[in-house]
Amino acid sequence: MLVAAVNWSPEWKKKSRGRVLSAPGTAHYIAGWPRDSDLGVIAEADGEPIGAAWLRFFPADDPGYGFVAAEVPELTIGVAEPWRGQGVGRALLRALASHASSAGIGQISLSVERKNPARTLYLSEGYRVVDSSDAQSDTMLKDLAPGGGRPWIDALPDEMAGQRALLRGLLDRSESDRRIRWLVVACSVGRGAGDRLSDLDLGIGVADEDFDAALADVRRAVDGLGDLVDSYRHQLPGLAIRHERIFAQYADRCQIDLVVVPASQSIGAVKDEVVLYDADGRRTESFEQAPVPPERVREWAFAGWCALADLGKYLRRGSLWEALNRLHDARSEFWRLLAVALDVPNPQYGITSILDFAPDRVPPGLAAVTSDLDAGRLLAAARSLAGRLNGIGDALSPGQRAALPAAMAGFVTGDLDSLAAAR
Repeated sequence: MLVAAVNWSPEWKKKSRGRVLSAPGTAHYIAGWPRDSDLGVIAEADGEPIGAAWLRFFPADDPGYGFVAAEVPELTIGVAEPWRGQGVGRALLRALASHASSAGIGQISLSVERKNPARTLYLSEGYRVVDSSDAQSDTMLKDLAPGGGRPWIDALPDEMAGQRALLRGLLDRSESDRRIRWLVVACSVGRGAGDRLSDLDLGIGVADEDFDAALADVRRAVDGLGDLVDSYRHQLPGLAIRHERIFAQYADRCQIDLVVVPASQSIGAVKDEVVLYDADGRRTESFEQAPVPPERVREWAFAGWCALADLGKYLRRGSLWEALNRLHDARSEFWRLLAVALDVPNPQYGITSILDFAPDRVPPGLAAVTSDLDAGRLLAAARSLAGRLNGIGDALSPGQRAALPAAMAGFVTGDLDSLAAAR
């Protein structure tokens, strides 16, 4: 896996195994393996290794690329190319961190080139840049001691001072309340792409037996984290496990979007999750992108066509506001289907997920599916959107494509065409 680690870029000419193992700068990461202080984990699929991550201590007179101190081991990680981007690397990082913490290791260092996509993964797992003096790479460090989320919070950019204060307050609360077992942050802030306007997407796990009493205290804690404007609590539709969502708006425009669940329960691994606090060491799930089932694709497509059918009805009645509203609804369903076609995480969030994970893949010309209150422009936008919906199947899997409501699509397309012909 050392060879896989070295050959991280698909654009480079691959370095041979012999070249990697004969170069002193890379060979000493595995030479004489295993030494007494070496530590590693392996990922397998069907009994075959697909990735590995390991730690090795280096002396100051023979340092690795990510050397920080002789008492801090350096991480090496490699994932077989067909398995990259599927959560293997994150699972290896978390498993190795857990083993290292159990072995009494307080910190892990690494070196990563700035163009390496894994750099974002390391940031999301709590690594922070401690040396950027090299022209092409950064040295990063992860703290494994209790309260390891604090350095990650402290490393947030200055423009996110408001979010940083909220996170510190919530981490303080988590560490001081035995009923709170874990705290995580995710989405754009977890991915390292947040800014001063980013909301904090958070999760808290509360001891099952104390859930009701602790929930009331969590509510009060969230309200007291800053200059509160107002907060709102409710249940998320479709989430069957016991939970509560808390949304809080603060006067400095910072927002918290928090889901509280029993600590033993899981809502599944979350993309770009950063563990800020984990009293029991249980937050080890890795995110794996699951295909959207055909029935969900049909649901979203049918909703889009229904919205366009209503738009035609409202245009005939001259109710332009209602037509404009249904154009927006149809466009929202199209964004969801496009997110499926682009295979981005969380496609149910439509345009938000596309802009988060694939902003450079938004198709050109989509301004044509927008409109004002002019009847002619509303109809033109509806017909343009119908064309997009009719073409989306080409980018879906065969099963998803077969589930599309072809009859409804044909009916609504024809209805909009007849409207245009009558103008």
